[in-house]
Amino acid sequence: MPNDFLTLNVIAKEMDSVLKGARIDRIQQPTSTDIALTVRATGRNRGVILSCHPQLARFHLTDTKFDSPQSAPNFCMLLRKHIGGGIIESVRMADYDRVAVIEVSSRNELRDKTGFSLILEVMGRYSNIALVNSDGIICDCLKHIPFDTGSHRVFMPNVPYCPPNNEKIKLNNPHEIENALSKLHYNDLRKGICDLVGGVAYSTAGLVVSRAIERSGNPATAGTAAAEVLVEMAEASPNQFNPVCSFDKDTERAVDFTLYPTDEGSQHPFNSINEACEAYYASKCTANDLSVKKTSLQQAVKRAADKQKHKLNMLCDRLDECAELDKYRIYADAILCSIHLVRQGASEAILPDYSNGEEKTVKVPLDIGRNASQNAERYYARYRKLKRTRQLSNEQKELCLQEIEYLETIAFSIERAQNIGELEDITRELIDGGLLKKRQERNTSRKKPKPYAPDLAQFEKNGFVIRVGKNNYQNDYLTFKLAESRDIWMHCKSYRGAHTIIFCGGRKVDDQTLLYAAQLTITYSQTSGDSAEVDYTERKNVRRHPLGKPGLVVYDNFKTILTVELKG
Repeated sequence: MPNDFLTLNVIAKEMDSVLKGARIDRIQQPTSTDIALTVRATGRNRGVILSCHPQLARFHLTDTKFDSPQSAPNFCMLLRKHIGGGIIESVRMADYDRVAVIEVSSRNELRDKTGFSLILEVMGRYSNIALVNSDGIICDCLKHIPFDTGSHRVFMPNVPYCPPNNEKIKLNNPHEIENALSKLHYNDLRKGICDLVGGVAYSTAGLVVSRAIERSGNPATAGTAAAEVLVEMAEASPNQFNPVCSFDKDTERAVDFTLYPTDEGSQHPFNSINEACEAYYASKCTANDLSVKKTSLQQAVKRAADKQKHKLNMLCDRLDECAELDKYRIYADAILCSIHLVRQGASEAILPDYSNGEEKTVKVPLDIGRNASQNAERYYARYRKLKRTRQLSNEQKELCLQEIEYLETIAFSIERAQNIGELEDITRELIDGGLLKKRQERNTSRKKPKPYAPDLAQFEKNGFVIRVGKNNYQNDYLTFKLAESRDIWMHCKSYRGAHTIIFCGGRKVDDQTLLYAAQLTITYSQTSGDSAEVDYTERKNVRRHPLGKPGLVVYDNFKTILTVELKG
């Protein structure tokens, strides 16, 4: 359901019936676009969320607990100063538009009673939250829009608040709506409602048209019936609606919430529109947070990989320079073997070359300021330097290739992550590896940190428990913390991906269980096709890689299964 006036008005009416007379006990700003209020209403604490997020702008009651940043932002501090401890007088929609207003009465420093309006404009990327005093002056807002931006509205402190201008017919003018819609053909009615009537989105207009047809039974009079439906929906109380939230059958994520049941997706009814709204946005916010976190980690890994690739190119260029190091040794040998043929002050000399067992000649460039022995020593020094450079560069190149391979395993884990917990594992790994800076947080609790307990994928087959790691930290924890020496360890050969453990407790594992576990290993690994080879051995044959990176191992005494990815 879109955030149009008809939907937001129902949310506001429902919030007004719950929050009128409530005291604001706590104000938080968990993100740069969200304001969270904790209020005392009807004998218990209730949460309120206001968001001006470009894609997730909303306001509704919530039971979600939010974490506050280490230091409160300026706007949050201003809200605490002016409306902290205040009483909510009303929650309403302003001027039949997508502007929610929470009226709050509080007391100033002199204990004089004063009033403020906490205003949320739900308008996509133009959404904003502002605190306006009783004189209509903006105290401050989340998004500052100065004079020089070219916008027809200014959002800045100490500037009069100007509501958005909407030239469409307002829902408080039923006669104008009826006159406008009655002239429209049935096929143009849905689009006409959106174009002519303010506060109605296209999807809501479709619902209005369908209900108008049910009421009139005649397409010719559908316009008049649609006008009646619009006015009734705008004036209806929240208990006249049957809100539902639609979920995707495959992902089980919320895809929409509506005031009335529809035929789309798997639907779950709710007692109130605020509950449906919270269920919908909780799913959306989780998906959005997951996407944002993934993007952030992917950028960090990409930066590290680009750095290693740049280093690899430099090493390759350096090795190209070392390709001719034998030439300098040949020059030096030729000079010493035929030192009597080198004339003092000559710029070059043609000398016999015995390096290949055959007598050939080689033209040797000389430094005219050095004698023959000094020229030979100069070439030997250059040869030794390039030889050391080649040796060290090859070692660095091998380490660089291993680091790039390791970063690719992290990138694969990020791509396959399905929840925030898995991304937190990867974040911890990047911080430990020095690829991310650890965020400084206040230690407000003296309690010991909880032990690491990852959310491993767990399966069962023929009485055996099978667990699969989904990232490097989980693989490391599963292999070296949970598994015992006689358990069966599996990994996809020549591919990055999961470690799989069959917890057998010394029992012999049947072929069917081995095949099933191998299929799980392929499913959670980055293979190039549906089939792959899976190596398996006892856990005691697996050791950490000399690099010491999480999830990197070496193993021996293994066997191999060729199988296909597990479907479904």
